[in-house]
Amino acid sequence: MIVGTKVRLRALTRSDLPNLVRWRNDPAVSDYLVRRSLPASIEQESDWFERSLSSQDAIRLAIETLAGGEHIGYIVLSGIDWRSRRAELGILIGETRYQNQNYGSDATVALLTYAFKELGLHRVYVEILESNSRSIKMFERIGFQLEGRLREHVYRNGAYHGVLVMAIIDRELAAGRDSA
Repeated sequence: MIVGTKVRLRALTRSDLPNLVRWRNDPAVSDYLVRRSLPASIEQESDWFERSLSSQDAIRLAIETLAGGEHIGYIVLSGIDWRSRRAELGILIGETRYQNQNYGSDATVALLTYAFKELGLHRVYVEILESNSRSIKMFERIGFQLEGRLREHVYRNGAYHGVLVMAIIDRELAAGRDSA
C-alpha cells in the first residue's frame, strides 16, 4: 500500500469493477480522458481486469480516502519500459465530489514518489486533453513540464481535440512540490 497525506493507493480488486464501469460510462467523468471507450460493461471490465493481473508493464491502483477508506478513483503507470526507466501515468478521480480537493495531486505525488524511489523509474509522462485546464494546472504544480502538443489528436463529440504531453524527471519531483 502507498500512502499520501489524503489518500492511500492499493491494488485494484474485483469488487472495484462496478465503480470503474460507472465512472467510464459517465460522460461527466470520462470526457476528460484521452483514452475513453464508451460504453463499458462489467464483463468487459472483468476481462480487462483478468488480463491486467499478469501484466509486467503496468501498475494499476485504486485511490481511497484516508479518512473513511472510500474508493474514489484509480491511478495507473502503464507502458513501463524497465530498460529506459519510464512510464505513462493515468489518473481518474471518479467520485466527482472529491474533484478539485487535491486528492488527485496527492495520489499522483504518492505514486511518483514510489515510482522514482522504489521502482527506480527516471521519467513519467502524461497525455492530457488541451481543454482539461484543471489537470494541466495540477501537473504543472507537481513539476511536470510541457514537452509537446499533439494537434487534433482525439476525435470526440463531433470535433478533434489537441492533446498535451507533459513529463517529470525523478529529480524534478521535489522541486515541483516545493514550489506548489
